[in-house]
Amino acid sequence: MKKNLLLMLGMLLLTASIFGTSYAGEIFRLAPGVQNMAMGGTGLSFAENEAAGWWNPALVSLQSQSGVQVMRANHFGGLLQQNQLSLALGGKVRTSFHLNHLSIDKIKLTTLENPADTLSNFNR
Repeated sequence: MKKNLLLMLGMLLLTASIFGTSYAGEIFRLAPGVQNMAMGGTGLSFAENEAAGWWNPALVSLQSQSGVQVMRANHFGGLLQQNQLSLALGGKVRTSFHLNHLSIDKIKLTTLENPADTLSNFNR
């Protein structure tokens, strides 16, 4: 009985991710790299990319040349814009620099129906 209960609990935990919301964990997909994002958000072992320092800083030492990469992407149906700049610099001693800018547009500024009253379900 105890074994069956543990088995059912284990199966329930394994299938819990099916019921996740559509945007759960999406914030972790906001990483730089045009090639990396085109390959499904990979980049942990791809050294020949200016954004390699974001994914795995050890890969910067394996890069053969310096470079610049600029990326613009829209997320959440165009609500969130991501602008990214990646630099890979140096010769024998290499370094990597990343600037990631996130902006949200199209959010309407509203006022309370009755500014003299406090915020509540009846005053939004």
